[in-house]
Amino acid sequence: MKVTYTETSNKAICHQETLKDVDDSLGNIRDSCSVPLALLQYNWKIAFYHVEQFMIRLIESCPPPYTNYVTSYIPGVSIPWDHVNHTGQIRTCISILFHFKRQKMPDEVFAKDIDRWLNILVSMLLRVATLLDHRFLLNHLLRCPTGFSFWGSNFLQFVWAENTYSAESIIGNPIVDHFFLMYLTLLFPLEERDKMLANYEPPVQDSDPSEWAILDELGEVDCDGKQLLERDYLELLGQFNFGMFYKELLKYPTPEEFFKNKHNINEQEMMTMFSMCLQCISHIKEAFTHLDFTRYRNFCQRNANIMTTFMRFVSDYYHFYDFYGGGLSMTENVDHSKLLTVHNHVIEEGFRCLAETSNVSLWQFLTDLPYHRISIKVLWKLYGFLHQVNPEKHIKSSVLREGSPYDIVTKLYKTARFQRRLESLSDEDCTFMVNVFCKMALSREIDENFVKVIALDIYHIGVTSTVDKQSTDHACKNCLSTIIDHCPEVVSVIINNIDKQTLKDLPNNLRIFRGLSLQSWLPSDDDFKLLTTWLQTTPVTSLTNQLSRVIIKGLNWGSHKNKLFIPCEYH
Repeated sequence: MKVTYTETSNKAICHQETLKDVDDSLGNIRDSCSVPLALLQYNWKIAFYHVEQFMIRLIESCPPPYTNYVTSYIPGVSIPWDHVNHTGQIRTCISILFHFKRQKMPDEVFAKDIDRWLNILVSMLLRVATLLDHRFLLNHLLRCPTGFSFWGSNFLQFVWAENTYSAESIIGNPIVDHFFLMYLTLLFPLEERDKMLANYEPPVQDSDPSEWAILDELGEVDCDGKQLLERDYLELLGQFNFGMFYKELLKYPTPEEFFKNKHNINEQEMMTMFSMCLQCISHIKEAFTHLDFTRYRNFCQRNANIMTTFMRFVSDYYHFYDFYGGGLSMTENVDHSKLLTVHNHVIEEGFRCLAETSNVSLWQFLTDLPYHRISIKVLWKLYGFLHQVNPEKHIKSSVLREGSPYDIVTKLYKTARFQRRLESLSDEDCTFMVNVFCKMALSREIDENFVKVIALDIYHIGVTSTVDKQSTDHACKNCLSTIIDHCPEVVSVIINNIDKQTLKDLPNNLRIFRGLSLQSWLPSDDDFKLLTTWLQTTPVTSLTNQLSRVIIKGLNWGSHKNKLFIPCEYH
């Protein structure tokens, strides 16, 4: 047997000329890449050490206040004249570094070095910063790409250098003016921000943006990096310590200080306080016109809270001044009629600022206003303002104050077409409105007619609320129970109003009364007569009969102060 095996192979021939060409090409690639890259790295290191050396020389040349971690120098309105040159150099370096923050920086190492240098220079500047230096940093921050709150919000610091300004009055206090100017800078649109960010490009996302949208903890998505996020506004606003502002700058007194005449204040300073509050209201109202409530909802609510807090502070200040005579002796007569008029105007302007906004959710801050310190005439005016559909057509307060509570509510709904507005509002917005009405009613004790009108109005809102407005129904029951505890006579007005309603509203009346607390209400003879009529003249299965039984069951049939709360003849 014969076995045959055949093996084939390829023979490689090395062409010397081709090998030489490949060797020359690789050499050219090496010379074109390796040498310039090494030279570039060398030049980068040289430039880096030059900057580091410059930073060291700058730090060493600065006096101790710039470099000490704990310094005895108190920053204030001005700095010593021999520090001006050093501060100018630091400001120039900070401006250059902020310029790089607004550019496209694909190199992460370079970006980290910029942040480190910027933190060093800003910390040096803040140790001796004047008021202009603080504004300088804020303006730079607001013109940086979105997300600066992660690394730059702590750059915004406020000085509370009480010893640097010893004037007795707040008029002309530069620190007060500085605080307001910084706050207004944050509120209003920024000039030339788009121009400064013209060369900025947001980092490229690895994921496909058409499939997923990356949100931050506040539910925001950064589209182009140029429009500020709400997080950036909130972080900067958090640096504004309004509590310290009231306490240190405006010398907010305690009642004991007023009583002991340790805090003297004249009418001019009181008018200055009102003027500052009116300016704050005016600027916030203007800011609400250009802020997008959908995008900056929390930021708008924070500003509304700041405004109402300032109004309460000024109102407390006026209350102390009015009660204790502004530091004068109690025997001297002080005419406060003009101050009372201005105080009412401040509360009215703040009320209109919140009530006229397109975002009704800001109405929740209307409950924080001091309604108990304004005149009843102004209170009727504010109450009617919430009912008007067209802000240009004001409801005269005289229309609201004339007649019985039922007649007033009837005219109110007829004049302002308020029923349509109720139907258009959401459940949350109706709840806010009901709480505002309740706060107004609780602010009055002597004007029972005003309290009865509001109670009847809230009851009407609860009766007309639909099934999808469960929060409104719950708020109406709670507010009515609170008002009844405050003024039990309102129940008589409500049941007399029920007698004038149509049959279609009776189911809702029954629903409302099942959630009310009637323990503090002592019915009159007419009230018992009306309830008896409902019981005797209507079938047992009728809604009117059921309503009367619910009301009678909810009364206080027990004792009060060792005697029956309801007379024995009605038991």
